[in-house]
Amino acid sequence: MRWIVGLDLLELSVGALRFASWLRRRAPEERSCGVHVLTPHPLRQSLANKTEEEFRLWVHGLAQECVDQAGVAEQLDGVVLVEGETAEEGLLAALAAERGKALIIGRKAASGAESFVRLGRVARRLLRQMPAPIVVVPPDLERELPPGPVVLATDLGPSAASALRFAQALAETIGRELLVVYAYEVHSPLQSYVNPSVWGQATLEATAAAESSVAAYCEEHQLSVRSLVVRGPTAHGVLETAAREKACMIVTGSRQLSLLDRIFTSSVGGDLAALASIPVAVVPASPPA
Repeated sequence: MRWIVGLDLLELSVGALRFASWLRRRAPEERSCGVHVLTPHPLRQSLANKTEEEFRLWVHGLAQECVDQAGVAEQLDGVVLVEGETAEEGLLAALAAERGKALIIGRKAASGAESFVRLGRVARRLLRQMPAPIVVVPPDLERELPPGPVVLATDLGPSAASALRFAQALAETIGRELLVVYAYEVHSPLQSYVNPSVWGQATLEATAAAESSVAAYCEEHQLSVRSLVVRGPTAHGVLETAAREKACMIVTGSRQLSLLDRIFTSSVGGDLAALASIPVAVVPASPPA
């Protein structure tokens, strides 16, 4: 697979670079290329002592310095500069030009950091557009990822089929177990008025139904892999399971929420990408036949 790594010339790219390096060390056939996008920023015009070519060489040197400082130059197939009105536009152009299959980008907030804005503007926009699988990586990612499985967080729906294929291929490539995780919730505004024994029975029935659905999903897709059903808000349940299993990364699908939907509900993929301490790959649904 060909991966495109977004470089912002800041420490936010370090985690993304380390993830690309880790992939290459786990599977030498995995290739990655660092990309920095030159946008029409006012600062660019203020550097009157440099010609356009000198400016490009200078920025390229800064991008290469980021790669060198992260200690991943040997695992990267070079660094390229592209032009774009916005960073996401340039990254998408590079994805097409380099025949990339997925984007790796850094996250703004470190793992466990208290931050109101966790993803950053470019990451949020890319996750809304979902032109390709987007891997969001915390900036403080360690050089070696945990020894556990690739976790597929799925809602068992048809829109998650692309995420399943991506997770299967990735787990096989890096030699890790694939673990299917389905999170469900049992909630009702009437819970406080219901007899506890009745509510407990309803919870047991919901759990059995969830387990039955997961079993049917695995049978339908001919999956001979381990699966877990967890209770609680989806993102919380998946993150707890990933931590307990020492997962190396999480893969999930994108529901492609409309603007109105995003006002009233959050995206599970976005929540996982914003909060996880490991890389999270959000995979767009396949276009309808």
